[in-house]
Parts: sequence; C-alpha cells; structure tokens
Amino acid sequence: MLVAGSRADADGLRSRIRFLGFNSAPDFVAHVYAASDLMAAPTRYEGYGLAILEAVCGGFPGIVGRIAPVPDRFCGRVRELMLSDPESVDDLIHRFRLWRSRRAEFQCEAASLSDRLRQWTWESMAARMLEVI
Repeated sequence: MLVAGSRADADGLRSRIRFLGFNSAPDFVAHVYAASDLMAAPTRYEGYGLAILEAVCGGFPGIVGRIAPVPDRFCGRVRELMLSDPESVDDLIHRFRLWRSRRAEFQCEAASLSDRLRQWTWESMAARMLEVI
C-alpha cells in the first residue's frame, strides 16, 4: 500500500501536490471547494457522487466520467468535460486542456448549473417521486 505522497515523491511531483490529509473541522470541505477551480473525478463507478454534486453546486466545473449518475444532471457546455473513458489518461489530459483553454466559459456555465441544481429541493424531489409512482 502506498503512503500518501510516496508516489508523488517517486514521480518527482511532490512540489506540485499538496496533500491535505484528514481534517474533522466542519467547514474544511467548504474551504477546499472555495479555493478550487475544477474537480477531477475520473471514477469508473460512483453510486451517486455527492462530492461531484457538492463541487458543481459550489460553482465550479468537474471533469467526471459519463458513467457516474450525477452528470445526468449536467447540461450545456460543461458536458464537454465529461470523460468518455475514465481509464484513458489521454482523455483526461484532453479534458484538462479543454477546460484550461475555455476556463471562463466553463466557469460561467458551472455557475449557471450550480444555480439550477441548488433550486432542486426536497419538495421538488418528493413531487417528482409522486409523478413517477
């Protein structure tokens, strides 16, 4: 088992990566998200992906696999950041470069998506469940 940072050390990347470790402070994740520009979660399987949803609701885009359920809620240009193959390093690099080349555009789209997602309430979900049932 690799200790956090040992792979970064071995690959000479330690100076470019900051490992935050566990932090039980209630506002820790909110502070991390506030300091973030993009979430990359190239998961092969994700039950629902609450971290992805939290990030997008925080107003920044995510590079995620199309297989995860949360991207079903994505619309607009942010869908361009979705990975066709989460196993493909080339696809991940392509999405990072795409995001970087159109950063302001994706940020604007993510903010709009964030507003729409945060309007989905428990009441909205209950009403939708009744429609389906």
